[in-house]
Amino acid sequence: MRHNYAGDQGDLTKYALLRALQGAGFSVGVNWYLSVHDEANGDGHVRHHLEHPEQWEALDPPLVHQMHRVFGGLPHSRRSVALLEDDALLPGATFFTEPLPTGAVPAAGREAARQAWHQRALGAMAGVDLVCLDPDNGLEVASQGPRSKWRCKYATYGEIGDYLARGQAVVCYQHARRVRWAQLVPQLAGDMRAAGVAMADPGFIAFGTRGFLLLSQEPGVVAKMSGTAQALCDRLGAEGWRRLRTTVIAPAGPMSGAAGAGARAQAASGGP
Repeated sequence: MRHNYAGDQGDLTKYALLRALQGAGFSVGVNWYLSVHDEANGDGHVRHHLEHPEQWEALDPPLVHQMHRVFGGLPHSRRSVALLEDDALLPGATFFTEPLPTGAVPAAGREAARQAWHQRALGAMAGVDLVCLDPDNGLEVASQGPRSKWRCKYATYGEIGDYLARGQAVVCYQHARRVRWAQLVPQLAGDMRAAGVAMADPGFIAFGTRGFLLLSQEPGVVAKMSGTAQALCDRLGAEGWRRLRTTVIAPAGPMSGAAGAGARAQAASGGP
């Protein structure tokens, strides 16, 4: 996450998912994985929902209204993650906003600085059922090791494993790669398990190129999260909402009822 992303389309869909999970009974914390390194790009400007909020209301009408209240007409220079911590957007949530160590830390000290940051994040997130991790790009990649200055753009397998090991559910952002979601999700799950992360088969939902892994050590918790994601997707479909292609992938294990069958059908045809 970066300050210039605050209030963009990704935040709208992410908050719609988290609010739906709150409605399913989960208390929620958000670790922003805030990155404050210098990076010149045009990201964060996809804000159609602020220009035409009436076209997005099927997603979550109160959320769309509040996003427009907070971010509508806001100059680029005033965008801040702090604005996303407005209680009307994600009521009762806990936030960890400390920036990640960046390339400004000497290479020899980056791994230790990252681990210390992670321990502080674990402490801040200790009281919630579900932790949302929001790295710029998603899960770690081999090309950006512990001493890389770009490690701040990724969540590590070990960090996710620490949340899962103490019984919390995790929603982790994942940006699309050059494979279909139905191929990428089991690949990521296999990589996490190979790295020693104990987890049930994951669920998944994506809005266009922005995906969210639904993780827990308990299959029943993943099924509950996946059912919530499927219900959100079904509601959008029923209302004819076509602003973004929505993909839901159920965990590999059985899910009961229409939600499970619908999720598997989405997985068969979905992609970034």
